[in-house]
Amino acid sequence: MKTIVLVLFFSLFSIAPTFSRTIIIEYENIGQHGYNVVKEKHEDAGWFSSSVSKLVCVDKGNIDGFWNINPRKFPDMFGPNGSNPEWEDLKDYADNQIAKGNNSGTFINNIELDNDLWFRDVKWSSEKNRIIKITINIRIAE
Repeated sequence: MKTIVLVLFFSLFSIAPTFSRTIIIEYENIGQHGYNVVKEKHEDAGWFSSSVSKLVCVDKGNIDGFWNINPRKFPDMFGPNGSNPEWEDLKDYADNQIAKGNNSGTFINNIELDNDLWFRDVKWSSEKNRIIKITINIRIAE
C-alpha cells in the first residue's frame, strides 16, 4: 500500500506544471531593415528547470526580427488562477536602457495578476550595439 501511495505521489509531482519560462533574445550585426537570419526555438521544461524560448537574429538583411510564436502563448505562462503575464515590457525596458548607453544591467519587476504573484526580471548586455543579448525570466511564486 505504501508503495502505491509513493508511486502516485511521485507521478503527480512529476507532471506538475512549472509555470516558468526563460526568454532569450540575441541580436548580432543589427541592420536598419532587418536581419539575414532569424531563428526561433522553444523548449519545454524538465522536472526542475524553466522552459526556454530563444530568438536569434543575425546579420543585416530584410527579415523582421519577430517571434512567429509568442512565448506568452505557452501553457507554462498561465498561472493557476489563469493569469498570463506580459514579458514585452521587460524587453522594452532593456532596449531603452541600451539606447541610453547602459550597456548591461538587471531590472526586477514582480507583478500580481488574478491573485497569482509572478517573479520577473530582465538582464541585458550590449557590445557597441553590435551584439545585444536580453534574457527575461518569469516564474510563478510558490
